[in-house]
Amino acid sequence: MSEIRKSDYKLFNEAHGKDPKNKNSEVAMTRHIYWSHMPIMLYDDSGIHSISLVGYEVPLGSYQGNQKFMDLVGTDRHGYIYLIEAKRKDNTNDLFRDVIPQIYAYEEKLLNSLDSFLFELRQNNDHQDFEYAGIKKLILAPKDYYRRAFRKNPTGIVDGVMLCTFKKSDDYSGLDSITTVDSVIELMPYSEKATET
Repeated sequence: MSEIRKSDYKLFNEAHGKDPKNKNSEVAMTRHIYWSHMPIMLYDDSGIHSISLVGYEVPLGSYQGNQKFMDLVGTDRHGYIYLIEAKRKDNTNDLFRDVIPQIYAYEEKLLNSLDSFLFELRQNNDHQDFEYAGIKKLILAPKDYYRRAFRKNPTGIVDGVMLCTFKKSDDYSGLDSITTVDSVIELMPYSEKATET
């Protein structure tokens, strides 16, 4: 059986997954962000990046035994694909031991099936001319999640993965808590310096 997924990445598909009962769960957060169709703006040292989400809970495996689901996948006008792993502040997964290796595993699976992923992506009218430039990896979590992670591992090195949080709020408690008056979801990098007192 092939290890490489070759189709049906559920891009631009809003029909998979029900509305979770727990509106503040990680699943609810990712689905509601995608379903809202709100623009996502990432502010970092290099400028402002507009991210267009193209899928949620995107399957990257070819069969149940090797399946991986990426919480959110987006693109920008420069040809980058964004792999976004979402965490809530009460998530117990260790940032360095569990989450960062997990997102690298997602990247590896996507790279293995990149041609078919891009083919499916370009079936969308807004992405017909998408010119692939690379992959960017993001973890999206409340500040308290990162503070706890860095207390446990103050010398942890985050190489190649941007740690992001919501610009408007320290936590997620529904779309209103993270959305600006202009109906935009703004993200910013989390700095380890924020843990210093």
